[in-house]
Order: sequence, then structure tokens, then C-alpha cells
Amino acid sequence: MKYIYLPFLLLSGLLLTDCSGNDDSPTPANPIAANTASVKVDGAAFPVVMKNTIATLNSSTGELYVNIGTTDVQGASVSFRIVEFRKRAEKITLGAGSPSNLIVTGEYLNSPDGDFSSDRCTSNVRAFQITEFNEKAKTVSGIFSGTVCSTNGKTKTITDGEFNLPYIVR
Repeated sequence: MKYIYLPFLLLSGLLLTDCSGNDDSPTPANPIAANTASVKVDGAAFPVVMKNTIATLNSSTGELYVNIGTTDVQGASVSFRIVEFRKRAEKITLGAGSPSNLIVTGEYLNSPDGDFSSDRCTSNVRAFQITEFNEKAKTVSGIFSGTVCSTNGKTKTITDGEFNLPYIVR
């Protein structure tokens, strides 16, 4: 008779374990400082200038656009557009069928290959993790990475991208 409750206790324990820690809105181990952005292109730190960095939320389509700029007079930037943005913290991994893109532009690259874009790559997987979206305070933060390609097939690897920015609504 003592053992009649054992299966129920085990099942209850499994159900509780399954629900713990399974959250679609991840929190980074080290929160990203407010009003900052950084990224590496092929392992080298991109020279970010915050006055040339902006986040925009399109009010009619809901897509998020982030442009991380430099002091370069040619307008060098690392930027991305997330069409699938849903105004919440979540991981977003995008493949070849997505209209969202990751782009590196400008003379900063010192490259005769021109601009680089994820939509030019045959395997254009890029990953975004929105770690916080605060509609009331109008701030968004997250991390990102991916590969971008030139028109002639050269590639650049984007790593350690992170941002915590106020956004404007357009």
C-alpha cells in the first residue's frame, strides 16, 4: 500500500522539472549596458560610434532595423533588419527563405569587393537573440551573428554583435 503513491510522485516530479527553465525569453549572463553597441567583423572590433548608431521600429510592418555606424565619412556600418520581429524577447534563427538580412557596408572594409550582405550567401544562416524589448521605455537589446558575402563570393564573418539601444518608431 505504501508504494501506490510512488508512480504519482515520480510523474509529478517529471512534470515540474519539464516546466522549469524552459523560457522563450532568454536573459543574457551579462546584461548589455544601456546605450551601447559592439560587433566584430572577421574577428576585428568594428569601430562603433554611438551618435551614428540607431534602432528603428517600423510602425506599419513591425520590422526592427538596427544600424551600427562608425566615424567613417563613407558611411561604414553593420546593419540588420528583422522582418520576423514580434516585439518580444526571443531567439530568431533565419535561413535562406527569410527576407531579413545582415549587411556590412562602406570603406571601413578596405575591400574592392564592395558591400557584403547575408542574402548573397548560399548558406545565409544568421542568428539574432532579442534579450529585452521594452515598449514603454522604447528600448531593445540583443545579440547577433552571421555571415555576409560580396557579389563575387567573398565572405565576412560577423560575431559578438550586441546592442542595447533606444528605438524610434517610424
